Amino acid sequence: MTDRKPFPPSVAEPHLSVDKLYRYMEGKLPAAATHEVEQHLLDCDLCAEALEGLSLVPQSEAEHALFDINRYVRKRSIRPQKNTILRDIRNWGLIAAILFLLIFSAVVVWYQVNQSAGSTLPPAPPASTQAPIPAPHTR
Repeated sequence: MTDRKPFPPSVAEPHLSVDKLYRYMEGKLPAAATHEVEQHLLDCDLCAEALEGLSLVPQSEAEHALFDINRYVRKRSIRPQKNTILRDIRNWGLIAAILFLLIFSAVVVWYQVNQSAGSTLPPAPPASTQAPIPAPHTR
């Protein structure tokens, strides 16, 4: 069993680039950078396995394969947005329907309140108790 940590390094310590791993394998890194790479490889299983895999493949083939893998991953992970105008119309239609229902409900409530307020007024006096209208005088 290895002494490596089971989890990758924190976000503050990103994974090693393929270029940096190849420069490490070729011995083209300065001593301080080599030490940092080795320290990272001790803590990161993913980078250690990547280094092992890259050591089996020439750099040109690895770069081509990585390009193909990245393109495939991007293609699978990005969903194309189809029918943008249709989706926008659908959203506006939904908003319009909700506004219509709110306004319609407000009108119904307003009408009910006015109807109930009108029925609480005292009843009008009967027509027979009203004073008669005087007839016009003729000479």
